[in-house]
Amino acid sequence: MDGFTIRKRKIQTITLLVVSAIILSACSFFSDGGTSGDISHTSRSSELSEPKTEVSGSADNVSLEDEKSTVSESANSITSEAEESTVSETSSRPPVSEYSQPEVSYDDDDVYISNGIIVVGTRAMEQYGGGVKNAAAYAGYINDFKAALGDGVNVYSMPIPIASAFYAPAEYNASVNNHIKTFDSLRNNLTPDVKDVNLLTALAPHTEEPLYARTDFHWNALGAYYAAQEFANVAGLPFTDLSGFTQDSFSGYVGSLRKNVPALSNYPEEFIWYVPNQQYTVKYYDRATFSRVAKDNNSLFFSGNSYSKFIGGDSYCVRIDTSIGNGRKLLYFKESYGNALAPFLISSFEQINIVDIRYFDFNIRDFIEQNGITDVCFSLSAFSIVGGSGKRVQYMDN
Repeated sequence: MDGFTIRKRKIQTITLLVVSAIILSACSFFSDGGTSGDISHTSRSSELSEPKTEVSGSADNVSLEDEKSTVSESANSITSEAEESTVSETSSRPPVSEYSQPEVSYDDDDVYISNGIIVVGTRAMEQYGGGVKNAAAYAGYINDFKAALGDGVNVYSMPIPIASAFYAPAEYNASVNNHIKTFDSLRNNLTPDVKDVNLLTALAPHTEEPLYARTDFHWNALGAYYAAQEFANVAGLPFTDLSGFTQDSFSGYVGSLRKNVPALSNYPEEFIWYVPNQQYTVKYYDRATFSRVAKDNNSLFFSGNSYSKFIGGDSYCVRIDTSIGNGRKLLYFKESYGNALAPFLISSFEQINIVDIRYFDFNIRDFIEQNGITDVCFSLSAFSIVGGSGKRVQYMDN
């Protein structure tokens, strides 16, 4: 056999090996739900809050920082091989997949993609890629946190779906399926002493109501209301229905998704919020600590026509004292989705301490002991539970 023939066969062999490796990699990709590296793919992560906005409070203007970029958060959302190897493949709970998307029908002519965003007529929504392994790792962090606290403090996991879990058209139902798989992975890897709050099933019966903004990536106050109702139910606490609130609103609202879908500017919506009728007091502290009162604005609502209407956006740690007197004190970890929940928590707890998980800089264990916290809730959006914000929980049990 001459040298040319030998070289030719070597090249053929190497080519065959490379092609085989590519095929095996592709098979692995699709068998894991099509989520490469368990990163949640979207044009704009919901770990991002509103763009930089000036929000008028009762005393002065509050400047909201731009939050971390999608690229940096996506990089942080990768679970290393070492971390993945520690994730339990055996669920501590029976598998649950009781959620299925409510029936939605759209005219095909109304469905299109604009800059990565699904558009259906006058409604826009983010796509969701999910992240099964990252969600299981996040569950492990919460389990460790609960184990470190012991039996004296209740711990809850309340992941928040984004709009495409309920409103995605059939051709983009991957967003629905990725919600189900990711949320199931989180739920099924929690230990039994962590209480799961299932918002997929809690919100599904109400999808004909305006749960989510049409022009923004956040939910509306009504979505937060049903979420808080389910939380109170799981926690075994009282809850005030909407008859105990006064509705207020402004018209002409167009949210942040107009940047991806300019046509949304032609279809503004009504922005509605609900003011509690019961008494409460609220203090706004430095965002990273509870060490200094940063704003004297004894209201849960700020002026301005944006999602920062709720507790001034992400600018503060917030403490709310209520007239409930049941001895239950909540420490609530959130990102921007959680801002809208604040008004609906005051009928269930004597005190609510709200902390943005991306910015806090104090010892959690000390804070819980010094303030008599009885309940801790982790409530992050679908993107955050598989991203950098979710990974922050792993350091909280120290």
